[in-house]
Amino acid sequence: MKHKKVFQIVLLMFVILLMILPLAISFNEWLTRVVEKMVWYGWLQSYIVPYESRVLAGVLSFIPGAQVYANIRGLELNGMQIYVTWNCIGWQSFILLLVSVAVGFGRRFTISSQVLSFVFGVCGLFLLNVLRLSLTALLAVYAPEVFTILFHNYLAALITIAWLFFFWWFVYSFVLEED
Repeated sequence: MKHKKVFQIVLLMFVILLMILPLAISFNEWLTRVVEKMVWYGWLQSYIVPYESRVLAGVLSFIPGAQVYANIRGLELNGMQIYVTWNCIGWQSFILLLVSVAVGFGRRFTISSQVLSFVFGVCGLFLLNVLRLSLTALLAVYAPEVFTILFHNYLAALITIAWLFFFWWFVYSFVLEED
């Protein structure tokens, strides 16, 4: 029955996310300005963002005809500057993962299987964010701006929820071992 509760929590997060998404997008601008004044913002922007930009450039370099270069601000794709900031690295998705883990893991699972599940979740989120940012960059270059904005602001959140459903199904089916 614990499995059912986790899926209910993920579904509840999905519903809440859909309800607050317009507010969250507006609030995100304000939050961005607040965080940019904090000390750890510089660390994220100086170390994590350039790393993720290089990963994105590597992934996008496999697109036929794509000329992509990582730079200090993000990356350049076919002559268009794509800005990548600390806010793009998927911290919101990580918070959703942590909330679901707080509900989904219990004392009845071995510590090693919980650690393996968590590492799988974090790695999956990293790959999901690389995919999300790659698609956003491609849309920015090749599609009308409205599609880029819709994908970046709305569909990316839905993809995260889909990942969480898959994650919990997978770890309950194949990874988590009972004590």
